[in-house]
Amino acid sequence: MIYLKNLRAVLFIFFFFCWAGIVTAQKIKVSPTGLHYCFYKKYKHHRQAKSGDIIFYQLVLKNSKDSLVLNTRMEFGEQQIAVTSSSFKGDLMEALLMMHSGDSALFLIPVDSLYKNALPYFAQPHSMMKFYLKANNIFSENELSIYQNIMKQKSLDYDDSLLHIYLNKNFCVPTKLASGVYVYHKGKIKPSSQMVQSGDTIAVNYTGKLINNYIFDSNIEKRFNHLEPFKFVVGKGEVIKGWDEAFKTLYYGEKATLFIPSIYAYGKKQVGTIPSNSILIFDVEVLKK
Repeated sequence: MIYLKNLRAVLFIFFFFCWAGIVTAQKIKVSPTGLHYCFYKKYKHHRQAKSGDIIFYQLVLKNSKDSLVLNTRMEFGEQQIAVTSSSFKGDLMEALLMMHSGDSALFLIPVDSLYKNALPYFAQPHSMMKFYLKANNIFSENELSIYQNIMKQKSLDYDDSLLHIYLNKNFCVPTKLASGVYVYHKGKIKPSSQMVQSGDTIAVNYTGKLINNYIFDSNIEKRFNHLEPFKFVVGKGEVIKGWDEAFKTLYYGEKATLFIPSIYAYGKKQVGTIPSNSILIFDVEVLKK
């Protein structure tokens, strides 16, 4: 699977630069404000960007010597940017306003206008930076909010179906929180036990695994080389959202298992040995005060 991902990434770069060579061989046009550009694909019937929109894009950035400076697909994945007012004639914001959803284009922007205070190491004075842009999607703020809610629910529904299979297979009946996080409480709670509150600093022992039972981290197993209790402030965003949600339902001294849907874990990000879009399962113990 990793090999296939790497192969796709290599092929993307190869075809992107082949496309770049074709584009630069075409005639570069100049806008009334002096912006140099050339469209490889233009979908005039698709949504065109306007001020205030959010564009989801991929970018290959090269300097005047055709040296690669940035490739968002390889380094960060799909990015997003809000279209705002131009800071100078022929800048990137003007370029974005020319884009339709699905468009691919080359924009040439003067280095001296981009970097007025100090030139970065990759830029030569009085030259052009080359922005190879692909606009994947364009949304207004309201449209983006609706789209994100739809995608969030789809992700939750998919993870929930996987968790149901896992829980049935393992004869586990946890409590489902409103967010979609599951908490399985182990043992009885003593009447004298205090519940964890938002803002509390707590110490935790944990073992984290994937839904295939692969253990990716633990502070109670010697092989991970950090046996000290893990401390964090609950509800302050110091940990994944699923932890902030789940630990507010636990008591000091309690042991539990947490089942965290991917959007409340690391989402699309790959973190260490944790693949993107992974459901995370944690066996945890809240240590006594």
